[in-house]
Amino acid sequence: MGMFSWKCAVSKLSIANVHSGQSPKRSQCYLITPTQSIYEDAYDGYGVFGGKDVYELLGDGDRDKGIKNDLSGKGKFEIKIVLKQFYKGQTYDQLLESESCPDQGFFYS
Repeated sequence: MGMFSWKCAVSKLSIANVHSGQSPKRSQCYLITPTQSIYEDAYDGYGVFGGKDVYELLGDGDRDKGIKNDLSGKGKFEIKIVLKQFYKGQTYDQLLESESCPDQGFFYS
């Protein structure tokens, strides 16, 4: 299974996974959905934030369906992630969608 990561919806910095060697601050983030803000203290690279799998949320409990829905633009919501240092209580509607991270949160030059 591959790793997943995105760029911060505010700063555009990559959300790094805890195994990447980047500063721990780069793996402390919030997944912002239309109904909740979910804090993750140490993002592990697989789409799980605060014990919630973003792809299961997008696929009504079915991770594979959620991945397919997201890749096809048919997810229940856009993925919006904010690094802790840039989170000031923004709501889902106040944020732009997080871009996919080409480095997968791990493979930095």
